[in-house]
Amino acid sequence: MRSLLFLVLVACGGNKTPPANPPPAEGACVKTGCSGTLCSDKDMVSTCEWKPEYACYKDAKCERQGGGACGFTPTPELTACLAHPPPSGGAMPQ
Repeated sequence: MRSLLFLVLVACGGNKTPPANPPPAEGACVKTGCSGTLCSDKDMVSTCEWKPEYACYKDAKCERQGGGACGFTPTPELTACLAHPPPSGGAMPQ
């Protein structure tokens, strides 16, 4: 009976396809959301829109902040970019 149970378990679970986007490593912060403007330790969903200031997050560092939550580190470069975002013509970059 044990061998039959073992065969059933192997047959049912042995050929699983991994998810297309594996979840981030536990505790890791990742850029997420449609426009990459969210920083979280889990995959998040957001609306798909584009604003010029979203370009500022392309090179921004997404990491744990002092309070333990994920967030974009407010570097002088990010702060300056958000104050004066680059013109994008309203188009979302590819």
